[in-house]
Amino acid sequence: MSIVEKKQPRGIWITIALLCFFNANIGVIDILPDFIGSLIFVLTLKEAADLSPYFAEARAAFFKLGLCDLCKFFCQFSVFSRSNAVVQGDMSAMFSMTFLVLDTVFAFAAVRYLFEGLFYLGERSDAKALYAPFPLFSKSGPVLDPDRLKTCTLVFLACKHLLCTVPEFLRLSRDPADTSPDPARFYGQATLACFITITVFGLIWLFLCLRYKHAIFKEGRAHAALRDRLLPEELALYTDRVRRHTFRTAGYLFVAAMVILLPLRLDSYGGLNIMPYFLFPFLLFLALHMIRPYVTEAKRWRFVALLTTLSSLASYVSQAVFFETYSFIDLMNNDKAVRLYTIHTAVHAADTVLVILLLLAILRVVFAFIRTYTVCDEQSGSFTAIDRDYQKDARRYSTICIGVFIAAALARLTDVIQRGEVSVVFSNPESAFSYTTVVGLIPWFSTLSSLLTIFSVITAAFLFLRLRDAFRLRYPDPDKEK
Repeated sequence: MSIVEKKQPRGIWITIALLCFFNANIGVIDILPDFIGSLIFVLTLKEAADLSPYFAEARAAFFKLGLCDLCKFFCQFSVFSRSNAVVQGDMSAMFSMTFLVLDTVFAFAAVRYLFEGLFYLGERSDAKALYAPFPLFSKSGPVLDPDRLKTCTLVFLACKHLLCTVPEFLRLSRDPADTSPDPARFYGQATLACFITITVFGLIWLFLCLRYKHAIFKEGRAHAALRDRLLPEELALYTDRVRRHTFRTAGYLFVAAMVILLPLRLDSYGGLNIMPYFLFPFLLFLALHMIRPYVTEAKRWRFVALLTTLSSLASYVSQAVFFETYSFIDLMNNDKAVRLYTIHTAVHAADTVLVILLLLAILRVVFAFIRTYTVCDEQSGSFTAIDRDYQKDARRYSTICIGVFIAAALARLTDVIQRGEVSVVFSNPESAFSYTTVVGLIPWFSTLSSLLTIFSVITAAFLFLRLRDAFRLRYPDPDKEK
């Protein structure tokens, strides 16, 4: 079945994206970060962007918004890693003000182009639900014009970004000689008030968006309206272009997932990684979900990636919970700390098993890709011994790459276990520079684990480049050849 013949995509991904934008984030690490919602819209609009300049502009704006939110996500970690409350408050206010401006600009551009694209398509096709008023409750009940939903979306995003920023200015440092009441004491009340306001307004906005989405998908003509804009002779070229874009985007997601594993650790929370590991299987899940129309193995194994995402999130949370209350030195004399760290170790072990299963699934998907999209079909008369040797070498290198990743995953698990067997090293207590160092059973093992992870990312990058070049040889881009 070609990409232009398949049914319209399900709306579950749009719902997840809307939930990411609805979720309020004030002074805490965002569980549903906005950049995930932006990424989903970038992937959802990939076909429409080839057919309409409005959707192309919207996709570019969502991409910029996603990069901005991703930078904000990492900046939050740098703020939380500071033990000094004064420095933490000043950094938080500075980052909040900067990203308030950037988020608002990019979000407004993305929303404006998205709705303009929907209206433009609806007015020039029979997909009337794209621009016609839609019912809020029932056909005989009140209706809302999509243009007003566009205004409501802009107002909600502006209010959300502003209210997420306001409480952070209460934490700014003050002159020690200032005897006026400290505004930081109202930080909790201000945060709660802003959170409630965003949630109430957000629920209304989310309800209206879901009703609009329901009207569009119930009519079921939007996807066909896009395809009808193509001339018959353009269908084959469009199908090839969509396939190239799909594999290229999935490849970039694969590389981004590998980069997530780079060991960039915080000073606090027991060396919690700045880039959370649960994004690694989630990005792989998105990549597998994208290529499922072309690679059968991806459709079969994508749910393993989703299950691994949940287990990695559980491991990530268990580590943060432990180091929020205890430190490694507490493992020497605190039974509750030992029990909590044991739970974290067990959760991480279960996650490691699922990660290994996911890596083996990725290997099967890569094998299927090599067999189908890198050289000539084995059943064709043009399949030669050189093609067979290439497939053999590509499978061998892919196996080595996945083997390195499995070794890195086992090394991270071993590191978690050995760090639980703590020992304390004291300097001369009579020295003015006395300090305490807490080390694991094998002090140098953390460095070995990090080096192995870096090496696995490098091998994955070379694998991506190798498969990309082979795919381009078989499916050249006519636009670039011009």
